[in-house]
Amino acid sequence: MFLLVLLVAALSVPASDWAESRGPARDGISLEKSLPVKWSPAGDNLTWKAPYGGRSGPIVLNDRVYLQNTAGKGESEQERVMCFNADTGKLLWEHRFNVFLSDVPPHRVGWA
Repeated sequence: MFLLVLLVAALSVPASDWAESRGPARDGISLEKSLPVKWSPAGDNLTWKAPYGGRSGPIVLNDRVYLQNTAGKGESEQERVMCFNADTGKLLWEHRFNVFLSDVPPHRVGWA
């Protein structure tokens, strides 16, 4: 039964959504057609870019791109989730929160 629910859930995800690690089937393969063969940060087939890194791969759902990263430095450093318009790259919202679960340096923690 669980497998059936999982299969139905996987089939109901639109091809353009990338909500799982490595894509809808977790195999790194996109179901989209006519994708660019190459791209570059300098602009070759680049739609938009934002000056933010991330702790994990971006998530794409319903024309939104979600990133998880940090904001601030030192004692004021916080975790952050950001949401962008997938078509324009415009920042729609961000949510910052404190994480005091570890004394491991933040750059060595994978919160994904």
